[in-house]
Amino acid sequence: MLRYPLLSIVALTAALSVSATSFANPFDLATATGLFEPSFRGDANTTYLGWDLFGNPGDSVINDTTPDLGSDAGSFITTNNEDHQSGSLNYYSGSGSVAEDVTFATDGVNGSGFTTVVVQAKTLFGGWGVDMDFGPIDGVEPSLVLQATNATGSGQLFVKYELPGTADPETFSMTSGPVSFTSFGEYVVDTAWSPTAFAADTAVATPEPSAAVLVLLSAGALLRRR
Repeated sequence: MLRYPLLSIVALTAALSVSATSFANPFDLATATGLFEPSFRGDANTTYLGWDLFGNPGDSVINDTTPDLGSDAGSFITTNNEDHQSGSLNYYSGSGSVAEDVTFATDGVNGSGFTTVVVQAKTLFGGWGVDMDFGPIDGVEPSLVLQATNATGSGQLFVKYELPGTADPETFSMTSGPVSFTSFGEYVVDTAWSPTAFAADTAVATPEPSAAVLVLLSAGALLRRR
């Protein structure tokens, strides 16, 4: 009589164990539904800033020194004299070229330690078109550059830099040749400084329920057969 309850407990325990150790790839843009939240955001020696509005009404060239997202300082500046501001103050490049300098604050001991930088953006509309090029920070090229259309049909990018030491502020360039269109509804930068190592992970991993569900379904089928 106790076999079935015990089987259920075993199945549930196995499911919870799988759920706790099986994680979705935090860098899989194809299955993403929005920007990731770095696991270090809000910790000591971190910064967070970004834009969901670019510039001020009537600007001919974006020169935005007041981030709308987060609480740290930075700037988003168009460097090729093209007008990339839409009527709703979002970033839009029609048939022109992308040429932006992004400056951001860091929080650490200048010239020492390890700094992890995560840059993310999501299009306001449309999927991902021509890939962007990301320039070095203090001579260091990005260690990871991902650009794709996500699960909601929006374009999304995820870029990571790992810098030996830090300066405040830091700057990188984002460029591309002529493109059919590029729009940004969100553009954010996160940084984390440590005296000993780079950030262990750079996005919050979400539990992947499929394995746990399969275990429970298998257990249920076994119980029904018995």
